[in-house]
Amino acid sequence: THLDETQQDYVRTAQASGKALVSLINEVLDQAKIEAGKLELEAVTFDLRAILDDVLSLFSGKSQEKGIELAVYISERVPELMVGDPGRFRQIITNLMGNSIKFTERGHIFVTVHLVDEVRGSMDVETGLSQQDSLSGFRVADRRRSWARFKTLSQDGLPSSLSLPSSNLVNLIVTVEDTGSGIPFEAQSRIFTPFMQVRPRNGSTGIGLSISKCLVGLMNGEIGFASVPKVGSTFTFTVVFNTGSLSSNEVGSQQKSNQSSSASAAFQGMRSLVVDPRHVRLKVAKYHIQRLGFNVEVAPDYNQSVSIISARNPFIDVVLIEQEVWKKDLKASSLFADRLKNVYCG
Repeated sequence: THLDETQQDYVRTAQASGKALVSLINEVLDQAKIEAGKLELEAVTFDLRAILDDVLSLFSGKSQEKGIELAVYISERVPELMVGDPGRFRQIITNLMGNSIKFTERGHIFVTVHLVDEVRGSMDVETGLSQQDSLSGFRVADRRRSWARFKTLSQDGLPSSLSLPSSNLVNLIVTVEDTGSGIPFEAQSRIFTPFMQVRPRNGSTGIGLSISKCLVGLMNGEIGFASVPKVGSTFTFTVVFNTGSLSSNEVGSQQKSNQSSSASAAFQGMRSLVVDPRHVRLKVAKYHIQRLGFNVEVAPDYNQSVSIISARNPFIDVVLIEQEVWKKDLKASSLFADRLKNVYCG
């Protein structure tokens, strides 16, 4: 049956309401399981990068609609495959990103994943160079405050189950940073309380964060946050997984891996140059372009770019210039384009 525009709008509203109702029921059921001590985790092999790709895709439409930058960066030291509960890990990330999308109207939402050892060894790895060097250029809540009380970042304070080094354990630290409205200071002490709503009538149940805290605890992790009203919020949590390997019966994962390999095969061995003055954006761009199979060079300005290109060995196949750089000085951009022509066409 053909539906007119009004009827189609009714159908979309009904579908959205149905999804919201299912989500609400699932959250209430999870809370009931938590209170009864019946919530258990799976232990299956999964690809963390694929999960984050899926979650970003889930929110990409809304972020584009609001004009928000949405990005993820995963350290190359994080293993491709791990053993744990991918569904519950996805639930934590979805809860945190859902809140960020809901309360962010400009700027960015940025998800990072590192090994805890990286952060413990160098506190700069998670913070970038400065707050002015954030993904979108907006101020952010200092993420170091979000993990200030974590025992896992102090060798002396590690939980007994993690105190001995083990090649089988993967201890991750995950951060979700936004430039949203932030959490009022008077509400911050109650943020993980079940059914606590910072902003009543915002359409949420107020139990997403309390469930996330419980799930993080079940994964031998910790969760914390830093938030400044009218600046934004940064939530950080740690989780512990086991190292994983692909078994012959995990067909779905194998197919995903094969698809990923074939997608990057066309660019394998090619070299690209990314020009961007912001350290964080360079890091994110390099991460995603490398996943396509490229070898990536980065430069903060045209001067360093010219030095890289002039070497001509090996050949640069693709040059990507951040829009901010190109528009800032059109004359310099034009001269740079001419230099490219001279090097590769002259």
